[in-house]
Amino acid sequence: MSASERRKGNNSIEIVNNYRFQIKSRRNEKRYVKCCGYNNITCHVTGYILEDGSCHFRGVHQHPTIEHEIALEVFKDKLWLEVMTNESDGLRAMYDKCARESPGIASEITFTSIERSMARWRLQFRPQIPATLFQYGEILNSERWEKFRDYPGGRLTVRTIEVNATTTVCVFGDPIFLTSVPARVELYIDATFKVCPKNPKVAQFFTIMAQVDDAAVPIAWAHMSNKTAEAYRVILAHFRQELAPHIQPTVVHLDFERSEEIAVRQVYPETTLLHCFFHYVQAMFRQLKTKLGDVGMNRMQNWPLAQGVFRKLLALALLPAESILPSYEWLIENTPNDIREFYAEFFHYYQTWWLTRVRPERYSVYGHNTRTNNAIEAYHRVLHCDCGDHPGIWKFTAKIRDLQAKASIELNSLNRGNAIRRASGQRYVDYDLVLKHASKLYTEGRLSLPRFLACANHFLLAFHNRINITTIDQVNQFRTYPAHNIAVQPSPIGIQQLILQNDEAEELWIPILRDFAQYEDNIVILEDLNHSKCLRCHNSILNFISLPCEHWFACEACTELEVRRARPPGLFCVACGSPCAAFKIFPVS
Repeated sequence: MSASERRKGNNSIEIVNNYRFQIKSRRNEKRYVKCCGYNNITCHVTGYILEDGSCHFRGVHQHPTIEHEIALEVFKDKLWLEVMTNESDGLRAMYDKCARESPGIASEITFTSIERSMARWRLQFRPQIPATLFQYGEILNSERWEKFRDYPGGRLTVRTIEVNATTTVCVFGDPIFLTSVPARVELYIDATFKVCPKNPKVAQFFTIMAQVDDAAVPIAWAHMSNKTAEAYRVILAHFRQELAPHIQPTVVHLDFERSEEIAVRQVYPETTLLHCFFHYVQAMFRQLKTKLGDVGMNRMQNWPLAQGVFRKLLALALLPAESILPSYEWLIENTPNDIREFYAEFFHYYQTWWLTRVRPERYSVYGHNTRTNNAIEAYHRVLHCDCGDHPGIWKFTAKIRDLQAKASIELNSLNRGNAIRRASGQRYVDYDLVLKHASKLYTEGRLSLPRFLACANHFLLAFHNRINITTIDQVNQFRTYPAHNIAVQPSPIGIQQLILQNDEAEELWIPILRDFAQYEDNIVILEDLNHSKCLRCHNSILNFISLPCEHWFACEACTELEVRRARPPGLFCVACGSPCAAFKIFPVS
């Protein structure tokens, strides 16, 4: 039977050689047929069709074939098959796909003329939209709609659980598939709203991923009608008790949502919780922009010392939890007055929120190889790209089934020793090696706190870091860089080299060169603010040298003030008395 006849629910018509025949009777594995004619022309051709498709006819057709009509029917057949098999695209996308293959016929059968028929066909292959998650679960668990649970090689189980009078969750997972997940793994958990269907009401779509080797694979999902700690607890309890009782996660990665954390601690009390370093950095940037405003942010773009203090604040999360508070106190004590005043509101935020409310033990990522839940964030971005905002419930259900099918293939590949993700870019590999080595030196006591933070100031990339370190050898140099002490003159670099490397001199009669040359060998480390203050204002860090003698001169603000005030014969080095031809910034970290 052709797709056309299945589409129409008609099992009494056969198309042979572009002629339409009606089946009159069936006997002895033969279908006896008679030509239906053409328009008002009667045709007397009769015969029979065998089960193998061979035909035997008597008579001659006295009318034209129905080739064009068949072409129209074939196009409709394609649309019908697309609607029947494609559970993710909308009707318009399905039509456009078929229209590209048959543009001539599509000009006769427009989307407007066929849309209602396509919608009617789809009702044959999709259930009604449920009113509640309970009704949704009942439909999915019915035999008629098992296609939404079945995937090649397995079947999802769907369990709808009433959390309380106002909250329901619907959990998806394949217990057989989950037995192939190692027992001791790191899990990632997170929820998103953008892809949640609107009917029935779904407030959050929750995902559990497992890290197998170096790849994170989604292994269970849940719809949530409300976003509460109890709802998360019910989902995780079902996962632990029913779906994957053998899995005992070593680490659970999550963001800073409190309700998720409460649920994990109740269900997996023995597991280490690791909050995402990326979310910590992201939250810090958001608050920085809020506290400083546009004017402050613009000022900061050209203030390397202020940028360095912010990067050191970010780096506190890389320290052991018990070291974060004393390290913060050291950082504040060794921040000059001008930067302390600039950051006053932001420092207050860090102390009241991160140190007091969140607490260091929740955001320290010290000693962990994986410090973010970027894997699940990337998965959510791809999911949103595939599904769009708030897709229909059945389109999204088909997507969950397809995610399970893909996860099954990926886990099978991983268990065979095959890679399923591209290797990380060299930039990220270098960053990870540098961070691990710096942490190792700090743990072993070979890198003091000021030197670890100074090192972090140059491998954290916030604000387009002007001097980046990307190798272990560069990290090792932070053990031997001299401490910043204005009583000890910096090692000379060479005036000719400096002037050639910098062409950003301002329109001042004594140039002030503010660009860092690539000479990280001459970094000095701020270990004690009392040894680093500008002798003129005592308000900032002395970080400019005079040229050509290359002796300490003043902080940036005082240097600019002195240059603007100066009159011939000019300014002279306070250390050696030689004339100052230019002033150059010196990297203090």
